[in-house]
Amino acid sequence: MAGYAQETSGLLQIPHAEIEKRIFQHKLFGLDSLQEQLFRFCKAVITADGSRVQDFIFYDLVPSILLYGSPNTGKTTLCHLLFDRLKKEVTNDVNFYTIDIGNMLDPALGQSSRNLEQAFEDLRKVCSNGSSAFLVLDELDSFCMSRSRTQEHDAIRRAMTTLILELDRLHPSSTRKLVLFGITNVHNLIDTAVVRRFSLKHGSPGIVVGEVY
Repeated sequence: MAGYAQETSGLLQIPHAEIEKRIFQHKLFGLDSLQEQLFRFCKAVITADGSRVQDFIFYDLVPSILLYGSPNTGKTTLCHLLFDRLKKEVTNDVNFYTIDIGNMLDPALGQSSRNLEQAFEDLRKVCSNGSSAFLVLDELDSFCMSRSRTQEHDAIRRAMTTLILELDRLHPSSTRKLVLFGITNVHNLIDTAVVRRFSLKHGSPGIVVGEVY
């Protein structure tokens, strides 16, 4: 994607101006209450002080949200809207990231896992320097399908295991100012170990009108 800052790991930073452009070209209906709920959750994560972090720990909440539903029901557009509100209403020092699955997955044994580890390490560095990160992991099903599917390549299985480990490291006591959204069209096929590690899980019954990316 020309013009975007991309790491060799597949981590991709998308400028706010591009997010605004996508919002302008899309209209989302039917998700106002969900948007408000998730906005409050994201705001709490990004602005968490010591006492708020303790609340997250007490309730065993991690800053991870799984959005699922049929194509064109507003999952990605909802993420764009949430990020835009955080950028404008909470802090300008939050940036939008995604992971280019095609670049992350590598046929070399173990390289996909190393790429994913590096992507999360880069995000932790961003957050440790005082900025906030809004990460959208789209097409989660491309490497997190149920382990009962014996035809999956070993490299994909390794990548899924790495994601599980990275989700386990997202507790606010060790990782702050990072919000992760996972998106899939087929959540019923996602490995249950992955699904369990998302604190919030929401279907997306909205309708998107406009150009589809």
